[in-house]
Amino acid sequence: MKKIILILLMLYSELLLAVSPYIGISVGKNINQSTCLIAAKKVLQTERFQKITQYKGNANLLFAAYKNKPQYKYKSLVKCLPKLVIVIIVAQTPRYILKKANKLRQQIEKLSRSKRLRNTENQSYHKTSIPPYLSISVGEINDLTNQKCLITAKQVLKNHGFEKIIQYKKNATLFAAYHDKISYKYKAVIKCLVHEGIVVVVVVANTLKNIKQQTNILRKKIQEFNYNIEPTEDKPHDMLISKIEMDTILSQEICLNQAKLAIKKAGFYNNIEINNYYSVTGQNDNKYLSVIRCITDENIVVFWVKGKNLNIRKRFLNIIQKEF
Repeated sequence: MKKIILILLMLYSELLLAVSPYIGISVGKNINQSTCLIAAKKVLQTERFQKITQYKGNANLLFAAYKNKPQYKYKSLVKCLPKLVIVIIVAQTPRYILKKANKLRQQIEKLSRSKRLRNTENQSYHKTSIPPYLSISVGEINDLTNQKCLITAKQVLKNHGFEKIIQYKKNATLFAAYHDKISYKYKAVIKCLVHEGIVVVVVVANTLKNIKQQTNILRKKIQEFNYNIEPTEDKPHDMLISKIEMDTILSQEICLNQAKLAIKKAGFYNNIEINNYYSVTGQNDNKYLSVIRCITDENIVVFWVKGKNLNIRKRFLNIIQKEF
């Protein structure tokens, strides 16, 4: 079973694989927002999607379902943003799901640039009668690299009870499932688009209850996440902190594990914590504080020691770096 999952992960790199429903996401750029929604409707109709619904609270959001007797084979969500289009496909089988999402996105991009494109009649909002249900929330993020965004998203998902968090190694995308007894209550996709300054959160569930609220909570927590976890000087002129840096080729997870071991071996046994999946802190019996911050997206590890005596701080820094 594990071998099968690994093979599927290679084939469907942007899917959550453990149990259905499965999710595929495709993001397109250089889109004309004024014609994006019109193009999306026409493409969905051409691809035989039914129940194409424009969400009443969002003029740039479409839902659709693809009929394949006796149930719906695919469900789709299309979100139009300035210069971006996001296409989500949800299905009970992973077969062709990512290919389908990419195909829809490419067709929408192409058609949105057509000069002959005309508007179609808007359909009124109604609740989709058959699960799974989809919800999307998009928010601004500032001063984050892809890795920091993914680290943030991973920690937020963990804090809210999500399990089986999967990151595609070459893409700023996370998939996760929220376990509730036998089945999974929610599935989530988080896409970091740091060059555009936004994060996309999609939640899929078999019930409408709290799905929009859950999506907005995850997006808001990612935006509010605090990275100010290095030690601060109470009085800058006191020079209470010593700091050194070194290069690394380690992954974030391995770097944090190494940091935790190094801090323990250097004698900082008290209050050892991994903070925000970004740094490790510890304290020794003499109240000296040590911090190792892993900035692996920049191939850097930073070591801090905070305490009163400069020579002692330097000695501890050397020990920690050696143990690392």
